[in-house]
Amino acid sequence: MPLTIKHEEVERLVSELAGSSGATKTELVRRALLLLKQRESRPARPRSQRVKEFLDEVAPLLEGARMPSKQEREAIWATARRAFDGPRQQRPSGHLVSRVWV
Repeated sequence: MPLTIKHEEVERLVSELAGSSGATKTELVRRALLLLKQRESRPARPRSQRVKEFLDEVAPLLEGARMPSKQEREAIWATARRAFDGPRQQRPSGHLVSRVWV
């Protein structure tokens, strides 16, 4: 039985994905429906249980780890600021707000 979908956004999304992935539109719709079916069939678990399971999985990776010192944290933040902000040019008046002078 044929399926006709007349929805501009759905058509646009499927066309974009088909163009970038090389899959057919039919295959993309099939995959999306399978993922949705799989998600819907899973039993719902409370968030606290999901968090506990995640922490149980991650905890062994953190054994022996320590929190960085204040000096180390400041160095990390300074490196991140330099990496993301780049060099900032100072101007004599005004102040810099999110890379825009006001």
